[in-house]
Amino acid sequence: MAKSLAAFLALVLACAVLLALTYAITRPRIDHNRAKRFTESVHLLLGESEALPAIRWENDVWHLCNGRALVRGSTRGYGGPLRWLTAVSVAGTEPVLLGLSITQHQETPGIADFIGRPDDPWMRELIGRAPDGLDDVAAVTGATITSRAVVAAIRSALQHPGLDAEPACQP
Repeated sequence: MAKSLAAFLALVLACAVLLALTYAITRPRIDHNRAKRFTESVHLLLGESEALPAIRWENDVWHLCNGRALVRGSTRGYGGPLRWLTAVSVAGTEPVLLGLSITQHQETPGIADFIGRPDDPWMRELIGRAPDGLDDVAAVTGATITSRAVVAAIRSALQHPGLDAEPACQP
């Protein structure tokens, strides 16, 4: 019995060491790929590929110092949390949605696929809206909870208190 236990513990230790080693080896590449994907998402949201100012998230808002800001957050969808990233114009009297990216979700495949496609007609319909322009957005048939969650995410982004804060921009 003691021999079997010792063999089992040796196997567990070997697996733990291999797991830790794999983590240490792959972590830098994973971090690099995440940063690259984030940058690509921001460029898609903003519709440009110019260099971005230094990332400076403050309470989930990143002021880009050109009348635009990025806002990130999460809301509850049908299948679980929806994580989102929005580009918002803050140059006018009220914030306006410039772009939306659902960065992570657990919604039903085939039914809620529209949230992963920024070129989907329903998603494109949301661009250019201010907070008061979200009341007449129709829910997607068959994905009512998901589409309402997306509208709630946009409303949350456009009404985020951090958008009112004056950004500390460097010339």
